[in-house]
Amino acid sequence: MLGPSKFAELSVREFAGILEAGATTPGGGAYLTRVTELLVIEQLMETVALSWMTPANARGGDVENVVRMIITDSTRNWSLHSMSREAGLSRSLFAEKFSSIVGQSPMAFVAEHRLKRAAQLLEADDATVAQVANLVGYDSPAAFCRRFARQFGVTPSAYKRSRKSASITDDAADWFSLFCDQPAHESSRRPS
Repeated sequence: MLGPSKFAELSVREFAGILEAGATTPGGGAYLTRVTELLVIEQLMETVALSWMTPANARGGDVENVVRMIITDSTRNWSLHSMSREAGLSRSLFAEKFSSIVGQSPMAFVAEHRLKRAAQLLEADDATVAQVANLVGYDSPAAFCRRFARQFGVTPSAYKRSRKSASITDDAADWFSLFCDQPAHESSRRPS
């Protein structure tokens, strides 16, 4: 007996022969009904499969869009549910697809992005740690500090101080090189 996937391989002439044979045999009407049902099911299965494999979905465009949204709106209360809803996928399919494309789970990506953004803000701004925590989507400065310390090995305050002192040292080297013929790191050498 032919299964649904075999109907796609039949030529029009072969299919006409099957229909003709079914019409002239006892029970042919039931046979024709069943063949027609199988053809409709086969066509529906192909249509659904093809509609799913749009270029964006085949490349992970739905995941890429969610990544862009996370990056542009890190303060949003992201959850697996909200991300999968934005992608138009089930939670399990979204999580699987996201992990295979990005290389980490969706929630791990959100946390890492927020912390990297916090590090940038601590280096560049005069904002307080509590303000930075709020800017990157943490409701609790204490939770932010614990997570930041776990990620970077120092508290946000210590990170900010170390970056400020590194910046001051770099600025001093730049000023020194403006007033000397040689760059600051070559100043200890004597001209030959």
